[in-house]
Amino acid sequence: MRTTSILLSFLIGITCIPYSAHAQQTAAVTVDKGAYCGPPYAACFTEATRSCEGGEDTHPFSLALEMRGYGSGYSPGEKQGLAAVLQSSRPALQFRRKSPFLAGLFSMVIPGTGELYAGSYWLAGLFAALEGAGWYFNLNERKLGDEKTVEYEEYADSHWSVVKYAEWLNENAKNYPGGENAVHIDIHSDTDLPHWERVDWEQLHQTEMAIPQFSHKLEPYGEQQYYELIGKYNQYSYGWDDKNEGDYWDASPRFLHYSSMRGSANDHYNTANTIVNLIVLNHVASALNAAWAAARFNEFVDLRTGAQLRRLPDGRADLHANATLSFHF
Repeated sequence: MRTTSILLSFLIGITCIPYSAHAQQTAAVTVDKGAYCGPPYAACFTEATRSCEGGEDTHPFSLALEMRGYGSGYSPGEKQGLAAVLQSSRPALQFRRKSPFLAGLFSMVIPGTGELYAGSYWLAGLFAALEGAGWYFNLNERKLGDEKTVEYEEYADSHWSVVKYAEWLNENAKNYPGGENAVHIDIHSDTDLPHWERVDWEQLHQTEMAIPQFSHKLEPYGEQQYYELIGKYNQYSYGWDDKNEGDYWDASPRFLHYSSMRGSANDHYNTANTIVNLIVLNHVASALNAAWAAARFNEFVDLRTGAQLRRLPDGRADLHANATLSFHF
């Protein structure tokens, strides 16, 4: 592992200033006598044993630091560690660690957001792009499937009739095993009525169930199963207007064409469902990657800070603040 460190040093010269004067840590700035500076390092320096007005040096030079907001009225007899006060007063300079759990949760909901949180911007864009593309193609495939569905339903309404199918059953049901239990299906004579309203559906179902070779009973007009059955099972081939007789197993051209139209619509829906599965996979992959990226970020970046007060030969005090930013590769 190779570590690259950036050392940031801030130096400040502090001169002897009157009681209650305030000083602020600022890079390359010396606070002169009587100067005033505000937070973040607001402090009150009090001369304990030496007068700033030219008194004699009788004791070692000392400084007491009082944080603003912690009260005033420092007593010369009170002793407080300067290093401890500096430690409590300086602002937090460390990078906030990234939570792998939150990163994974963000990307599980919206792919790419966890990577963005963890600082992996290129992968954030990639997962977000995949998410957008997935939903675009999913919606497009469903739209194409809906259009094909409308087409084959209109085709069926034009070329398949339950009246024609019922008429075939009335004439031929008795020729199949179990046909003796079939009933006659009443058909309304008013041709102005829609074909699905001219047939007694209860009698139709009774006849269909009487013959074991007929595996299904026709669902009501307009149902999804209605449109599926008439293009899937041979018992319904006689309802198509291009088949009046012939072998039961020989499907008519329109029966086959209709089946192909339905198959095309189903292909679009199946593709849309496959894309949904890929979208879910994208969510999972993005969540795992985001959690890993957050963990890697915590290992990659390390920032350490510190501060130290140094006594100069001329009696001044220099405050040295440092920050070490490390990147691990």
